Order: sequence, then C-alpha cells, then structure tokens
Amino acid sequence: MTIGERIALLRKRAGLSQEKLAALIGVSRQAIGKWESNLSLPGIDNLQELARVLGVSCDELITGVSTTQPDAPNGQVALESVKSLLTQQTETSRRADRRRFLLGLIPALLACLLALGAVGFSCVLFFRAQGLEDELAALSGRISALQGQLAAGIGTNDPSDSAALVADYSCSYTLLPGGKAVRLQLEALPKSVAAGQSASFSLIAGDQNLVQPATAEGGGFRAEFEIPLTGEYNDFKVSFLLKDTAGNTEQELLFTESEFLTRYTIWLSLDPDTFAAARQSDGSWIIGGRMALSVERSEELYPVAGSLELVIEGKTVQRIPLEAATFDEFADSGDGGADDQAPVATGFISYTDFPIRQYAASGAEEITVIARITDNKGGEHTASWSAA
Repeated sequence: MTIGERIALLRKRAGLSQEKLAALIGVSRQAIGKWESNLSLPGIDNLQELARVLGVSCDELITGVSTTQPDAPNGQVALESVKSLLTQQTETSRRADRRRFLLGLIPALLACLLALGAVGFSCVLFFRAQGLEDELAALSGRISALQGQLAAGIGTNDPSDSAALVADYSCSYTLLPGGKAVRLQLEALPKSVAAGQSASFSLIAGDQNLVQPATAEGGGFRAEFEIPLTGEYNDFKVSFLLKDTAGNTEQELLFTESEFLTRYTIWLSLDPDTFAAARQSDGSWIIGGRMALSVERSEELYPVAGSLELVIEGKTVQRIPLEAATFDEFADSGDGGADDQAPVATGFISYTDFPIRQYAASGAEEITVIARITDNKGGEHTASWSAA
C-alpha cells in the first residue's frame, strides 16, 4: 500500500472529507487529492500534521508499519522513515517526468504525422531508413489508449471503439424534498440495438446491487434511481446492461462516484466556549455559558434556520433559536432565474449564551446540548456535546 492509499484509508476511517482534512492541516483540497493519488507527496511539516490529525505516528503513516514506539523527540521522524519518504518522492517525481514526457510527445507526434502527409512518400522512406516507423506505430497506439482513458474519465465512449457497448450517455442528480435522498436520472445510447433487446441500469454500492429496468426512447434508454443519503451510498458505480432475446447480457461500466455524500451534507461542530455544567452535592446541576457552533454548507444544501437545546434527563429544558440574520448570506437571491448567483457564504461560527441557572435533576447522569440546523430542502442536521 502506498502512502497516498494510507492517507485516503485513514481519512475515511476518521470520517473526514478531503475538504475537512485540508482545513484541519492548513492546505488546499487539491493538495490532499494529489497526495492520495500519489501525484505528489507531503513534506515533513505537512506529514507531521497529517499524522496528528489522523491519529497515527509519522513513521506508521510513511511505512505502513504500526509501532508502539512514539515518534522521535521534537516531532522528528525516524531516519529510516525519512529515507522511505525520500525514496517515494523520488519515484513520484520520476513518474511525473515520464507523464510530462509522454504528453509532450503527443503534439510533436501529431505535427510529424501532418508533415508526413504533406511531404509524401519520400518522408516515409526516410523514417523507414532511420528505423523509426515501429516507434511511431507504438506511440500512435499509446495515444489511442490515452484517448480511450480520457474518454472513460469524462463519462463518454468513443463510438469508433468496437469494444464499447455504449456510444454515449448522460446523467443528472436532483436532491429530493426533505433532503434525505437524491434522484439519479440516466440516459444511454447503445451503438446498436436489435429487435427484442431490453436494457437496464445497475447501481452497486457496497453490498447493495440495485437494478432498474430502462425505458426505450429515441433509440436510447432511460431510467431513474432514488439514492438514499446514507453512508453505504457514499461510493457507488453505475453500469448499463443490454439483454438479447436469448437471455445473453452485455454490460459496461458507465461511471463511478466517490465521496458522493459530501455534496449533500452540512457539517456541524458544537464545542463549549465558556459553557460549563457543574454537579452539586445535593445532586442538582449549575449550568450555563457560551457554546460555539460551527456550520459548513455543502454543494447542494445550505442552512436556513437553527437552534440550540439544553437537554437534561432526556427532556429539553431550554431552547434558544439562532438569529435569522445568521442565515441571510446563504439564501438564494433573485427569482430562481438563470442569472441568479449562488450563495457566497460557505460557513459560519455562531455563539449562543445559556443563562447560568441551577437545575434540580438528581437522577441525571449526563447533560447534553444539541444543535439542530434545518437546510433549504427541509432536512434536519444535528450535532451534540455532553458533560457527564
């Protein structure tokens, strides 16, 4: 396992998105993506911050070997681990150089091919004489393979590729009212359809394998999925299936989704500023002070209202609404037309003061403060803090 794969695995175990991890260690989300894809590697300073946030030692993050020994003094990393990191950095740099070299060859090769057509047969004889014809053929094959990879990456298929089942496809997402599920609309255009053939789409998420029959329309096929916004659907893949009258089925992967839920999740963090809960000798509690609520919107959802609640013995004894002005910067402007601008604000920190009071709750084992945020689709998001 590479260091990038370890970073991705530990991040997901910690329940962090790339954006959240980037904010915690003070780098960009693109940097996290490059580290996890092994396109680049973190420096020693960033490595130490990663290890701290992900709850492992620097040596374990670099080598993958768990150890009961603490990191070296003063936050230094063991010499062998530094050597391992430098070796990986060197190999990453070499891979990047090779990719840049290959991509740099592509325009040069295309120019050479155009020149071949203009100069004619004499240039072909020259290249043959120089023994370069085989090299050009090999490079041309690499270009074709690269084009196929790029096409797969952006969700389209090259119609000239005889191995592909689908000539083209499209997909779109719609967040459903209540903010608990997303509708996925799919359209696929097969290269050819014989009489009597039927089609369907499959969506695989972990142990879930959903199959939706498709409706024929204009030479293509359409279908819809309703995707619950639950953890098991954070990563999934969608395929197209074409079945003939004999029961034989052809299948092609259309696309995959990773960290899907981050588009539809509002992140909440609730922490005490001056808030305190003190148990008295008679069993009662003295409770009060300021709570800090941090809210971060997603791509599709933003907060429109909220409140903080003080809960004792399962009963809400105090509820303080957040001021309406807190959410003004999130509201959509205009009448919903094409020229409307997206909300500017991406998050906020709000402070709420609970009056200091004494509560007779002799049987209470725990005091809880709950933050409730309502989003623009009517869904509710919560965060809590407790004092035993």
